[in-house]
Amino acid sequence: MRPAALELKADDAARGPSYRTIRGMTVKCAVASLAICCALALSDRCEAREDGRDYQAWVNVSLITPMAAKTELKLDGFVQLPDDGSRPARELVRGVVRTKVRERLMVGGGYVWTHVDVAGASFDEHRAVEQLDFSQPLAWRGTVLTSRTQMEERFRGGERGMSLRLRQLTRLDVPIAKPGVSLVAWNEYFQELRDTTWAGGAGPGLMLNFVGMHVPVSSRVSVEPGYLNQTTFTPGRNPVIHAVAIYVTVRR
Repeated sequence: MRPAALELKADDAARGPSYRTIRGMTVKCAVASLAICCALALSDRCEAREDGRDYQAWVNVSLITPMAAKTELKLDGFVQLPDDGSRPARELVRGVVRTKVRERLMVGGGYVWTHVDVAGASFDEHRAVEQLDFSQPLAWRGTVLTSRTQMEERFRGGERGMSLRLRQLTRLDVPIAKPGVSLVAWNEYFQELRDTTWAGGAGPGLMLNFVGMHVPVSSRVSVEPGYLNQTTFTPGRNPVIHAVAIYVTVRR
């Protein structure tokens, strides 16, 4: 029997140079994203000096349902709850259609609606999104590296101009028990690509970090509870949110 590493190399060769190129670019992008995030955290401009700590609860429910042999629809409902028990700071609904073009590569696109009600500001935002999902098994106890690169064209009600934003998510799943329980850690970095009066200038926007566990509840349902923090990069002191987060995924 051939070692697993040799089997992976043989599979990649059979897929052709285009797949190897995409895989290499995706892994490099994930590594570069982590390096950028570390640099931002240490830079004078984007140092995460907490102006006021904000404690919240985040709840996200996802439904994934097949549409065709290699195509699926993913629906997300998200709510961001402040610790004072008042109305939600953010509500979001997202629908994305994803198609598998390779064994570990998916492309997709969709629409996002979100309502924000925070610090006296209340507005709706509409987004068109395009994304590339890639997963790569690593040669260490079944660990999997996942990358999601997403582009957003954002429009805000009552405001002029379109915000163009790039989001890069890098995730590690490390099995720690059977069946299917794993340690999860991910980082998502948001980069504004153009200036708008309402979204601010081009440059670093947000950074999210999550640490938790993936726990299968049944063959179709899984939950991921954990700790999340969000840093918003603004001139001067950067506001930081600390949140208890839970992600629920249902597959049909």
